[in-house]
Amino acid sequence: MIFGEQCTRTLKLKNDGALPTRIFVKTNDGRTIPFVNQDDLQKKIDEMNARLAADTPQVDQQELQDSTEAAAKEDNEFAKEGAEEERHRLEKEASRKQIAAFTADPFEEFLAQVQFKRTNEIEGYASTKISFTFVPYKLGPVAQNFTLFMENQDYCSPIPISLEGECVDVPIYVAQEEYNMNVVVYDQFYRDKIILHNRSAQPMKLQLFFPKSFKPYLEFNPTLGYIQGLGQFDIWYKFRPDRTIMTNCQRYLVKQDELPPKDEYEEFTMRIPVKVTGAN
Repeated sequence: MIFGEQCTRTLKLKNDGALPTRIFVKTNDGRTIPFVNQDDLQKKIDEMNARLAADTPQVDQQELQDSTEAAAKEDNEFAKEGAEEERHRLEKEASRKQIAAFTADPFEEFLAQVQFKRTNEIEGYASTKISFTFVPYKLGPVAQNFTLFMENQDYCSPIPISLEGECVDVPIYVAQEEYNMNVVVYDQFYRDKIILHNRSAQPMKLQLFFPKSFKPYLEFNPTLGYIQGLGQFDIWYKFRPDRTIMTNCQRYLVKQDELPPKDEYEEFTMRIPVKVTGAN
């Protein structure tokens, strides 16, 4: 899901019995799921972080400096050690509290980003749908397990469900993150295509980059183009290595047992990094 957008997924349930029933979405241990508002949750996080910042002790550098200088004048080793220990203690405490910023409970964060009805109804010999709408307010994955409990539990066992999603800030994604050329021999061609998708409704400009040392052996077409909103963009590539590739592109060798191949006649593996950037 793209940050700033939302999506809905629907779970369809079918009742093969004659009796109607109510369906409750609850935690796996049967607890009622509360409603969490995004604005209220963010306000809670901000208040807790402000409270932590206010409680963080500030190191009085002037006071510590004065005490250290006084100890030095007295030539008192115990006084010196005491002032130094106090300085380290205060700095460590301040650093610990600054790092320990308040973050929301993952369960609360999930509920603030996923909207759904906690109670649904289904008639006999009928079907119903439960909609889950993902409205992310932060980047990252979310996941939670729930259980559907029926009012007529004597006739239907609880049904476990799992909800997962992820919010990203870049709408472009690739169908495969790795393309395996398998076994390629010298002076032979290998062809395939990289398939890119656009999650966003807005068209985007794409540009492909790869190491210059591979230009004699690797060709992409095109390296620049536009992908339409909710569309697909194909980039074809052609790979034709020769015996010079091991020398010119040695840094991209995947070493076996930390040893490079002895010569161009020995089998070896290469990993070629390719980057695709997108812009509005």
